[in-house]
Amino acid sequence: KIGLIDDWSKAASEIPFAPFISIVSAPKKHTTFNGRDIDEVDCDIISRLVFMQTMHKAHPVTGTIALGAAARIPGTLVY
Repeated sequence: KIGLIDDWSKAASEIPFAPFISIVSAPKKHTTFNGRDIDEVDCDIISRLVFMQTMHKAHPVTGTIALGAAARIPGTLVY
């Protein structure tokens, strides 16, 4: 639908790195991948990155830069 590939069924094999997206939400209590409990008051935003059709266990620099830029742009969800 966004024009990355003509046949969506080939996306995982032909363009596994795209799209590289971030899912953001308001802070809330959650548990990290390594089992650490995080309270809502200990974070300002929650951001998870989808990379190669799975949730990334870290927050890579590419996503961090985009998140930081979005935080500076009035009107964005992150701002």
